[in-house]
Amino acid sequence: MDVSRAIAKALSDLGVRRVYGVIGTSLIDFIDALYDFKEIRYISCRHEQVSASMADAEGRLTGFPGVAVAHASPGTLNSAISVANAYKDGSPMLLISGSVRRELKGKNSMLEANQYEVMRPITAGCFKIEDPAKAVETVEMAFSTAINECGPVYVEFPEDVWSQSYSYSLPAIRTSRKMADDSEIEKAVEIIRKASRPLIVAGYGMNSSEGSKALIELVKKTGIPVVTTGNGRGAISEEMELCFGRVGFGGGSYHADRALRNSDCVICLGCQLSDVTTYGYRNMPKGDIIAVTLDREAGKKLNYSLISYSDAVDFTKRLTAGLDYEVEKSWIEEIISWKKVWDDFVDGICEISYDGFVNPSL
Repeated sequence: MDVSRAIAKALSDLGVRRVYGVIGTSLIDFIDALYDFKEIRYISCRHEQVSASMADAEGRLTGFPGVAVAHASPGTLNSAISVANAYKDGSPMLLISGSVRRELKGKNSMLEANQYEVMRPITAGCFKIEDPAKAVETVEMAFSTAINECGPVYVEFPEDVWSQSYSYSLPAIRTSRKMADDSEIEKAVEIIRKASRPLIVAGYGMNSSEGSKALIELVKKTGIPVVTTGNGRGAISEEMELCFGRVGFGGGSYHADRALRNSDCVICLGCQLSDVTTYGYRNMPKGDIIAVTLDREAGKKLNYSLISYSDAVDFTKRLTAGLDYEVEKSWIEEIISWKKVWDDFVDGICEISYDGFVNPSL
């Protein structure tokens, strides 16, 4: 077995069922090997930005890394914007790229670019295959990183490595997404119990069937109102009485923004307070801020009362179990009054008639 077939088999054994990409000579051996694994569907695209975005979308929808492939240099560089999007949003995906043959590296060869350094700051993990014997081990490590760190990973294969012989064995995938310490749950409970105007901000990390269920259970038990980030929309139904829609720039509503500003305890689940949710940190809450996120950059942006770099769904379940709390009804009534102001404003705009023209507000 050569490396190309070993990697195709490894992807199959890991559970990959789709690979998106644009074929190039630095990848041709691997693409040929995929044909022997009928359970994997290769989806040919017309631009690498598209194929990487499709892998990103699969990761967002399933929580399991989507896989894209890209040709050396221009193909990989074309993928960069989609990889960066996945990195910003914490979406698990794997980009496999080709590169020039090992003997041509460092000689300004055709199709040679420092792809690794381009990808390093926009991925959760960046890997180069120089030793064919470590090919499958490295792909497994990359896959584990994508799942555990919840972000894109990059693996670069020199063109000549694909044809090297390989003795196949696949290490067990190492899934170990960090769970919160008991002390962090206890501190969150202590902070929330002191609050009279708490607010949950639900983000992308809660936007799954399991996350949605955990979030709803927390809201029903405590009565704490919820707003969502853009990527958190769908984590909880906006028809639910205690959900007040999206907060922040690019789609936030008046009442959601005002609730954030007037809260004395904001609980960010699966997200953080960003420049988007706060309009450039100008619409800030007045009290404690708790954040539960896997994004290690979060602590650089704000001073949180508590920041837990952990799985938000697990944190929410344990918080619900340990939190004996019921929100004051006056806080909910105040948000509802702001929502009525917003609804009346929107209804009024929609009723305006523009003779001969389309209402630009619709």
